[in-house]
Amino acid sequence: MKKTILLFLILCTVLSQYILANTQKVSLQLEWKHQFEFAGFYAAIEKGYYEDIGIELEIKEFHDGINISQDILNGKSTFGISSSALILEKLNNKPVVLIASYFKQNALALVTKP
Repeated sequence: MKKTILLFLILCTVLSQYILANTQKVSLQLEWKHQFEFAGFYAAIEKGYYEDIGIELEIKEFHDGINISQDILNGKSTFGISSSALILEKLNNKPVVLIASYFKQNALALVTKP
């Protein structure tokens, strides 16, 4: 039993060192100022969820003059939270991808075809 526990502790130590050595830095560009809307991202940082899977997340507050999709395409940010303007970017043949919607309904826009 002692050997099993010792082996388990050694394995945990090795795995934790591997995760720490292979941490990937990524950034998330917000579409507005730091506010409650983005609380889930901050809570996940505080609870260590990103760290547990080897991600070091930088959350970037929006400032005037930032074009979120352009910053992602230029490599200034890894991910971004955007509005329905992303649809226009895709229609203009920009290589953007919608990964997920974090609201059940978007209160900002309604898109239809005439």
